[in-house]
Amino acid sequence: MINKMMSMDSMRPTVFAATLAVSALSANAAPPVYDEQGLEKNPVCSYALPESLLIMHKQKPTGEKAQTPKWEIEVYANKEKKTWTLVGKSKAPDADTDEMCHLANGIGDYKAQKWFTSYFSRPDSVPKK
Repeated sequence: MINKMMSMDSMRPTVFAATLAVSALSANAAPPVYDEQGLEKNPVCSYALPESLLIMHKQKPTGEKAQTPKWEIEVYANKEKKTWTLVGKSKAPDADTDEMCHLANGIGDYKAQKWFTSYFSRPDSVPKK
């Protein structure tokens, strides 16, 4: 008999990591399809996307927000590594407003991206509060 049994609290990180690994393995491996502005047409959405970007990529919100016909979008970036991710909340009537979707990502100057020049340079691009 084992004298030192793992408690449920000590097993949580292991269970969480295993769940993530299984989810990643079962995810669709098809390459993303982009629209004419460079946004993913069928993005992956998650309640934990902002936290994941911070923990995994050290990307923080830049404060730059805009709107497209379908999305409220925001840029997250790691200024040291020059990586960025564009995230969005769907404006669809049945959308979950707490869920964020991964629309695009890259390395370098995100302001050079077509979606940035299309949506962030307009005077009406900042969402109304």
